[in-house]
Amino acid sequence: MSNGGNDETRPMDDVGPGPNGSGNGGPPPTEPTEPTESPETNRRFRMIIAGLAVVVLLLIGALILALTDDDGGNKINAAATTLSSTSTSQATTTTVHAASTTAATTAATTAATTAPTTATTAKPAGPIITSYTSSTTSIACPAPDVSTTVAPPTATLSWTTQNTTSVDLSIDGGGVFNTYPANANTQVNVPCDGNTHTYKITAKGNGNPATQTISIQTHK
Repeated sequence: MSNGGNDETRPMDDVGPGPNGSGNGGPPPTEPTEPTESPETNRRFRMIIAGLAVVVLLLIGALILALTDDDGGNKINAAATTLSSTSTSQATTTTVHAASTTAATTAATTAATTAPTTATTAKPAGPIITSYTSSTTSIACPAPDVSTTVAPPTATLSWTTQNTTSVDLSIDGGGVFNTYPANANTQVNVPCDGNTHTYKITAKGNGNPATQTISIQTHK
């Protein structure tokens, strides 16, 4: 039955708050729900993981087989031995290079700190006349009217030297009159002509020679 045109049999769920807070509005809002994974999805995920694990195991097995030669030798051990030998060789090379560098550095340091030594040979001392004397430096000649023959006057020359091998005697600027030892004396005739006569000795040895002269004057 209807009362006043309103259907009493309309579900109450359709009744909601109206614009003014009363009923007769639309249906109430529903809260969103999170999606859930189905068991089928989880099973497929586990199968994918298992498949990947099988593939990885197969690849590892294939790699091991590839590294194993036909004679049963293990290439992994060979590779490890080769790597060890290479490391040892590199270490030896590094040691040799380090030793060479150390030796070169030591040699350079020694050469830089060692002052060059120049061999110097002292020159031998030259001849030295330490003394030269004459028994006289003035002679009086005999008178020209003396009828007897008189021997020419003489003088004794004496000398001492150092660093000398021989002594040459020259008279009045002439050449070598005679050669004598380094230390000696000799008697010479002096012309009695009223002139002055010179007697030079030359001491010879290593280095420059040394000379000295004595003058003897004669008087008529």
